[in-house]
Amino acid sequence: MERVPVVRVRGRGVQITDEIRARVQDRVGRSTRYFSRVGDVDVNLVKLDHRPAGGQRFRAEIATRSARHDVRAEGLGDTVDRALDAAADRFAARLRRLGERLIDRRKQRSKGPKRAAAQGGPRLLETDPVVPDIDLPEIVRERWQGAKPMTPEDAALVMEERDGPVLLFIDAESGGFSVMYRRGDGRLGLVEAE
Repeated sequence: MERVPVVRVRGRGVQITDEIRARVQDRVGRSTRYFSRVGDVDVNLVKLDHRPAGGQRFRAEIATRSARHDVRAEGLGDTVDRALDAAADRFAARLRRLGERLIDRRKQRSKGPKRAAAQGGPRLLETDPVVPDIDLPEIVRERWQGAKPMTPEDAALVMEERDGPVLLFIDAESGGFSVMYRRGDGRLGLVEAE
């Protein structure tokens, strides 16, 4: 059963009536159809103290935490409804992009080892830069249990067997620690300690 997100509506300078609450529920509900793992949603409707250029007197802010990612959107309008519509449209677009990005990552992970194997096995690249992901994942600590030293080629075989993203091993040639990781393009990268 799909979880229905809780929508909390607050107003500053705006009285939250049942009609406004129903409209917010409807707009946020339509936005969340693009991404099913949406957490609770906070909606703030604010009447601006000053009148900015264009006569937009109201601001709507929508925020949620979804799949370990914060999704926020803001919209301005001359009425509460127009501000809410602008924010909901941006919110839906950001949820759709997040869903597409997560699907693309999942596809790359699942196709990566197969594509590398089809090209004659994994390639070990030492000089390719590692591009950090903007969204930092939660850190889970694990104990590393020492193993016998292995060559990078043996480590590549272990990576293919386990289908994991990273492998820490002792390099048989240098005696130092090395890290093998799965790149976004499906190939394997190798980091050697000096």
